[in-house]
Amino acid sequence: MKKRISITLAAISLIALASTCCDASIDSTRGTKSSPTGASDSSVPAVTEDSRLRFDADITNNSLAVSPDEKTAVVSDSREKSLLIYDLVEGGLSKRIGGFGTPRNIVFINDGSQFVVSDSSLGTLRFYSTVDYTLQDEIVVGPGAFGTAVSPDGNTMYVNNQAHSSVTVVDLKARKLTDVITGFSQPRQGIKVSPDGKHVYVTNFRLS
Repeated sequence: MKKRISITLAAISLIALASTCCDASIDSTRGTKSSPTGASDSSVPAVTEDSRLRFDADITNNSLAVSPDEKTAVVSDSREKSLLIYDLVEGGLSKRIGGFGTPRNIVFINDGSQFVVSDSSLGTLRFYSTVDYTLQDEIVVGPGAFGTAVSPDGNTMYVNNQAHSSVTVVDLKARKLTDVITGFSQPRQGIKVSPDGKHVYVTNFRLS
């Protein structure tokens, strides 16, 4: 039997977090599951050249990910079009990787042999090797690709698509989209998979 994953939609504001001493509550569960989709499915809108140049340029964030062996750190700043790779053993900057629109979240996968970067302006996930930092794969997940989270078994990635108000489900082994879940309200950075892999918690930028 295919295991079903439930998506919990959380509308959490900074004021609510401060007033409850970071004990935020879940407002409702409203995510609706669509039929499985591929990269050509109409539920994942095409990213036009115009939208690539203009989308969310005023939204700024930075991200940091450290490899499982704690030897490498990857840093992004959405105002820049590049990633910075730091050698945590020798110290200092070891490499700069360019070619991004607005790089957002960074996650190490496959026991640290690769890392994945979401790019909201390009609407893609980029897969890099941690051996030589070459681009190994790139898949389209939809406009506004922002926060990312990986399932405990390492097989699935969930991607917040802020511009499409959806969460895209990606099979990391096959490197393809398997589902698009709608009903959100501009999810951005915040997304987390529960330790047992049965729930995904998503924060919304806009309350609906």
